[in-house]
Amino acid sequence: MISHMKKCKDYLDTLESDSQQHLSSGGHNVHGGKSVRMTKPFDHVACKQATVKMIIMDELPFSFVENEGFRQFCETAIPWFRIPSRRTITREVVGILYKQAIFFTTDIWTAITTLSYMVITAHFNDMDWQLHRRIISFSPIPDHKGETIANQFIKSLDDWGIGKVFAITLDNASSNDKAISILKDRLLQNKNDALMMNGEFMHIRCCAHILNLIANEGLDDISKSIISVRNAVKYVRSSTSRLESFKRWAEVEKITRGSVVLDCVTRWNSTYLMLNGALKYRTAFERMADMDKPYDAWFKELDSNGKVRKGPPTSVDWDKARHMWEGTEKVNKILILAGILDPLCKMFFTEYNFEIIYGRGNPKCKEMSKLVMDVLGRIFKVYSDWYNTLNLQYSAAHDGENVTESSQGYKDMEDYNIDDPFLKFMAAKRTTSEVVNELEHMILFF
Repeated sequence: MISHMKKCKDYLDTLESDSQQHLSSGGHNVHGGKSVRMTKPFDHVACKQATVKMIIMDELPFSFVENEGFRQFCETAIPWFRIPSRRTITREVVGILYKQAIFFTTDIWTAITTLSYMVITAHFNDMDWQLHRRIISFSPIPDHKGETIANQFIKSLDDWGIGKVFAITLDNASSNDKAISILKDRLLQNKNDALMMNGEFMHIRCCAHILNLIANEGLDDISKSIISVRNAVKYVRSSTSRLESFKRWAEVEKITRGSVVLDCVTRWNSTYLMLNGALKYRTAFERMADMDKPYDAWFKELDSNGKVRKGPPTSVDWDKARHMWEGTEKVNKILILAGILDPLCKMFFTEYNFEIIYGRGNPKCKEMSKLVMDVLGRIFKVYSDWYNTLNLQYSAAHDGENVTESSQGYKDMEDYNIDDPFLKFMAAKRTTSEVVNELEHMILFF
């Protein structure tokens, strides 16, 4: 039998075929004083994973696997490897990236056509820990019910093959609470590790929505005036001919700069922008109310709810809008002091924000800075008298050392490529004036 096996062509061909199905590991094992080459069976899955890893690590295009040179190399080195297509590589790479837990935000809004749309945005870090945001779904939905929201969300996760969810930020509607409850149950049924700590911290309530509710509560006092101004802006923005007519009235009143924008009622900051822009054109709106008959007739028509439109805005409406947005004069200065007492901000951050609000070089910036400093000085005096332990005067020599050190700090900042606008502001703010007391030293220098 042994003699036959050594001569049998079929048996020898089988041995040769089996030996070709093993790949050398490239290493050697010393056994009995002899070097023996180690081999391992060919694994197609492992080769495909190695190819995907190469694509990611070397930042190669997905089409690399279709290059002629790569195919010839594989045919020579690993003839048994079925080279995956570009689409397969893409799917594998995306699958690896989305194995991490992803943070989501979602919201629903209703268009002018009364159709409702739900948008889902995914937030995740890449391999370099750079934050990315991608809209993964923008779809119409029939209603705002919790079950509908949950079904749409699950569908989007399935479409993208996402199996892990870190947290979801939604507004404070009761339907969203129901949606979160349904999502937790379904995700945990599919996979035990789909949620962190079984979804205990999955639901994050939108802070912007909470702030919007607070702001709108404060706007209730002048809601009728806001609606009147909103209707006036809506008339102007409703057609090109009306907008052109409004521009002519603005030219009559010699208003050449600015624009009127319509707000979104669910965003209080857009209401501010609308009122702020409309106030610049107040005289043009008043001229229209006196002389533009189509404008006056529009307010006598019924709206979509069958009610008479509020407006046009009266002088009382304009005054209420102006007083509501008078700027920082009526803001409690204690709130501004909180930023000054932050060791990373101090007075420079306050001055920086005044320049954003009023514009660089505007005398209002210095005026507001002086008001804030006066308040801070009075509070510090109360604190000082209360404890009677602080010495508010530095010697001239000690003050000089501090000024020199601080100026050097700003010089050091300029040596770096600073992208942050606030850091640029600080670097440009060379303080050379003599420090008068400890209070100024604490709020001016880092």
